[in-house]
Amino acid sequence: MERVREAYRLSRRGDPRLILELIHPDATWQGVPGARWKACENGHEVAKTLLWRGAAHRFRPAEVIDVGDRVVVGLRGTRMNRLGAPWWATKIYQVVTVRDGRIQRIQDYARREHALQAVGLKT
Repeated sequence: MERVREAYRLSRRGDPRLILELIHPDATWQGVPGARWKACENGHEVAKTLLWRGAAHRFRPAEVIDVGDRVVVGLRGTRMNRLGAPWWATKIYQVVTVRDGRIQRIQDYARREHALQAVGLKT
């Protein structure tokens, strides 16, 4: 969970070398179904997108739930509707999978209950 928190902290500071150390080379990132952005297919794309989105949307983890090798993250930020959140929402939710101490996969969800269901938790 600390590696995930560190990645979001670095995403706002914009240090690509440090953030690459936290992301697995084979990492992927899938957006909210129906969102208009290209999925990331490798670690460099994930790092680049995390840096861009972290700065542009001013990501701040508001909620972090550790579920073994996965972490549910509720992110606050600006213009979150552009990332697939409902138009009125200020948060988007992610399930981050960690393998070998590095981020392996990020999946975005528009709603908290969808992210929790994805990791087998009841809402």
